[in-house]
Amino acid sequence: MPRKSKSYAHRTKAVPNRVATRRRMPARVFAVPETKSYPIPDAYHAELALTALLRVVGRHGKSPEGRRTAREVLAAVRRRYPGVYRREELVVEKVQCKYDL
Repeated sequence: MPRKSKSYAHRTKAVPNRVATRRRMPARVFAVPETKSYPIPDAYHAELALTALLRVVGRHGKSPEGRRTAREVLAAVRRRYPGVYRREELVVEKVQCKYDL
């Protein structure tokens, strides 16, 4: 019996197209609406955005663009989810220290 080809087409149908989903989301849902990055539609995603900032600075260093993005994300989370901002105070402090904000 011949071997089946390793087609992954059946797997991609089950996974939603994230790019298309992100394009359909309104810009106000994102912490950085110009680039549609760091989506924060709810408190859970706001926490994820804060922790993602720590990962980004670890990989890319302290670039001026990274500082600007960090400021925008922190301001958006503080404005939309003040409870998350206060609850994640340690993460916020680490981000501010790493980016020298």
